[in-house]
Amino acid sequence: MSIKRIIKDAICVMLLIGAIMLNSACASASEQGFTTKVNDDGTLTITEYSGDLSDLVIPDTINGTKVSAIADKAFLGSNIKTLTIPESITSIGGQAFAYSVNLENVSVLAMNISYGSEVFRGDDKLSKVSFKQGSTTEAYFKDSTVTKAFIGPYLTSDSLSIKVNETAAIPVEQATGDVTYTSSDESVAKIDGGKVLGVSDGAADITVTTAEGAVTFKVTVTGLKMTPEFGKVTVGYAKLFKLSVPDGDEDKVVWSSSDESVATVSDGLVTGVKVGNVNIFAEYAGKQYTAVASIVENSVTLPSYNTNAKKYKRGTMGYSTVTKTATGYKVTGHFINGTKNKVASIKNITFKIMVNGKVVASKKVKTLKVNAKGKSTKAISITFAKSNTKSEVDLTAAGASKVSVTSTGGKFYYTKTKTITKTVTKEVKKK
Repeated sequence: MSIKRIIKDAICVMLLIGAIMLNSACASASEQGFTTKVNDDGTLTITEYSGDLSDLVIPDTINGTKVSAIADKAFLGSNIKTLTIPESITSIGGQAFAYSVNLENVSVLAMNISYGSEVFRGDDKLSKVSFKQGSTTEAYFKDSTVTKAFIGPYLTSDSLSIKVNETAAIPVEQATGDVTYTSSDESVAKIDGGKVLGVSDGAADITVTTAEGAVTFKVTVTGLKMTPEFGKVTVGYAKLFKLSVPDGDEDKVVWSSSDESVATVSDGLVTGVKVGNVNIFAEYAGKQYTAVASIVENSVTLPSYNTNAKKYKRGTMGYSTVTKTATGYKVTGHFINGTKNKVASIKNITFKIMVNGKVVASKKVKTLKVNAKGKSTKAISITFAKSNTKSEVDLTAAGASKVSVTSTGGKFYYTKTKTITKTVTKEVKKK
């Protein structure tokens, strides 16, 4: 046998095999009722359906080749009653299922399909269309009598706005079977106890995934803040500052002070060191939050100048401030002289400082000079020795309404002007 004959016979055999395979593929497709053509990308387009199934599930592959499209009028006038379109389909031609007069239900598993016109024209029995959220299917069902339903999980809202430490229901329905939840940033928002939990300020995407598909919604979280945002702290005392993190995350907050010579902070407890203002920082989930602590002296301004004042025959003792010092207390105020005889001094008068109804310090002053000219007043200042005080009292925390000064006892001396150049001092007992 010659070489040419061998080659010729081999070519014939190959052509025969190819013809057999092609006929087999066409027969296989034909047996299912589908006529197809090969697209440029190697996928198939169904060009005609000759079957008579009433419940039709279009295959996503035929003989192992992906089906990606349905041609114009491919199922025109078919006997289909229920139709399922697979995920592989990306294009449906015009009037592809038109005048399928028995067609009642359509389920579209595919996303982002390109539709021709009048795809379901004349399908008067069509009553329900189910499709995956995000597909453009529903735009082709304008009849209000057609029920539209989602296949698999779908969003009732594509966004949420919640506050830090607040929870909200997950805006997803029909998430059944094995469900997974993924947050793009769990330091901002996460799923906790079947709900969305706000963790810190920011935005995150939550994705809900099931066997039928996945949907994603955005969560915006606001409201993480310091309490107080501005707080007064007495020197030598402490006040608790808080960051509104979720319960159980308190130990994840890192605290610091901008100037530890003014105030220190530990686990949010700010301790005043000296008078001044300082920033208190709280770092959480990669973000920093700031409050201001104003460190003040242990001093209180009394609510009314005449409150708890001691009235005398020739004047009135009034108190304006009480200050806690390292050595005790300091009381400041004025003695308001009368219009006639002017008091020069008061002897053996006792002063008491009371906080929340309890005496915290007392002092007996032998001589208190209050001399003043005319109708003017004379400032007074009484300092209590530390030995005569209870040292651990925060006047600032008590507040002005809870602090008072009283004066009892005492004899006062006044001057009576007889001439411009001569004065006479006389002792008069307190009435």
